Amino acid sequence: MRSRPYIFLYTGIAVFMLSISACKKDIKDVTDPNSYNSANFPQTPAQLKSVLGGIYAQLRDQSLWGTNLNAKMIFPMDHTIDLGYLGDAGWSQLCQNSYANSSYAGSLWAGLYIGVQRANTFLASLDNYKKKYAAAAEATELSYEEGEARFLRALYYFYLVNIYGQSNLQNGGSGDLLGVPLVTTVAASLQGSYVKQNTIRQVWDFIISELITADTKLQKHSWDAPNISRVPGWAPNALLGKAYLFSGDYANAKKVLKDVIDNSGHTLMSFDIYKNMFNGANKFNNESFFEINNQLDVSGFGVYWGPNITSSAGLIYSPTLMNINDTTAVANGYGNEFLHDKNLARFGFNLPIWNMTPNPNFNPGKPDGPYNVRNICDPNYVSLSQALRSSQSVDPRLYVSALQPWVDTIATDSASKSVRRVVLRAKEIPNNLKLQYYGWSLRKYAPLEHNIINLKGSDLASFYILRLADIYLLYAEACAQTSDDATALEYVNKVHRRAYGYGPDASSPLDYKSLSDATRANDPVLGNNPLRYERWAELFGEGGWWFDVVRWKIGDKEAAYYQKTIPGTINWTNTSYYFPIPTNELNNNPSMKQNNGY
Repeated sequence: MRSRPYIFLYTGIAVFMLSISACKKDIKDVTDPNSYNSANFPQTPAQLKSVLGGIYAQLRDQSLWGTNLNAKMIFPMDHTIDLGYLGDAGWSQLCQNSYANSSYAGSLWAGLYIGVQRANTFLASLDNYKKKYAAAAEATELSYEEGEARFLRALYYFYLVNIYGQSNLQNGGSGDLLGVPLVTTVAASLQGSYVKQNTIRQVWDFIISELITADTKLQKHSWDAPNISRVPGWAPNALLGKAYLFSGDYANAKKVLKDVIDNSGHTLMSFDIYKNMFNGANKFNNESFFEINNQLDVSGFGVYWGPNITSSAGLIYSPTLMNINDTTAVANGYGNEFLHDKNLARFGFNLPIWNMTPNPNFNPGKPDGPYNVRNICDPNYVSLSQALRSSQSVDPRLYVSALQPWVDTIATDSASKSVRRVVLRAKEIPNNLKLQYYGWSLRKYAPLEHNIINLKGSDLASFYILRLADIYLLYAEACAQTSDDATALEYVNKVHRRAYGYGPDASSPLDYKSLSDATRANDPVLGNNPLRYERWAELFGEGGWWFDVVRWKIGDKEAAYYQKTIPGTINWTNTSYYFPIPTNELNNNPSMKQNNGY
């Protein structure tokens, strides 16, 4: 992993070097005529946009959605996945919910604060530009750009306070405990960068204030096609409602989220469209409030090389499939991760691990290959699996989220997409353990229609940061917290109905009858809690469940359910709810304090 500066070391506004013709100047003038600084840059709308672009680019940094944030950090922590690769001690520790010595805590801190710093740089540049260079006709566009920057700064802080903050304001959490430092300007000196942590309450108040301002500046604006990746006008309100709920202000959460639901024009898509929206199809759909748009990039190895227009997260959880030349298993990438087995039962899949049987159609006179397989999964098992799927005896979202060995197929490296390859048990499971694990591959955000290695680690799918199903369930929670159980139940059922192919707005035979009705999950955590189960099932594999675990303080219960991973037993303590402050940050910033318990 490349080294990075820690954010509180003095950075100043970025200096942009240009090659320009030499010119005469007074010998007493020691300024560099070949540089731009905060006094003379930016001078044009295009230059200003280049500074704004840096805030967006940071979203795809290797430490964030570029690779690590979901794939290597949150997925192991919330046990979306189990880890077959054991060559990275810090990664294994995340799977065990033990973070004291994990290098990932430091890289994430730096990555998020670089996003904050770029937003601060833009806002300082914007202020200077408006004072010196802006034309009156630019006022509306400059307002939009300020709204984008403030939304993105709030988003970076949302992740910082949820991952490094020592408490959450729900369930009796104290707002006086340490959160993270609020840095809102560019430091003018090294001493000016020595900033202490603010309280949890102060950080949430800042996020909320920032989103209210972003909403005012963006004016509910809708972008045209060339600008479709920019923050849409309703995104600040959507995140604002979430921030109110996460910070325990249920009355304001209910008000804001209902406004988003009623007036944004967003609707839940049909299941047939929804099930394919996570793998590159149906981008910027009517359900999405904000997404990180990835594009196929063959010029370099994803985020590790070349333009930063994509993610390489798919390398980590790429599916395992049958080798095109023989019957061995090969990942469509690195394939380090696979679905944690305990998730299958939560979705309602309770078949045992399958047996392999001789293939009656195998021809020993021909070479082994995908069409001449020596051993196959028990055909009765495959038939029963398909019957469970077609009868919806298993939550259909399992098959949106994961790929079942010997049942699902994908197309990867053939010019004809009709040529498909069988998905197999995850190849990274140690050989001595293989028969003890189901080893399903992840499907959400995974490369299903291209070979990610051949395209140099480039993801195609957008990552959804805010979408309507999330808003519905947040609104349901706000209603439940304000003694409006009937409305809460209806919005939980809207999401549930869509998952089973029903229209969301009319009752269905599968509706929950109460907020304590039985769910597909037959476990103490989610078995009789439809609201929490629907958040888990609907948003599975999107990187949000961890934050729910933290704010509801159910980490010990989740650890008891999942019990272990291939790297070892899950070691849950109260410090598992938050990361330590990185050691380098403590060394470089004397105003900082280490989080309790580290």
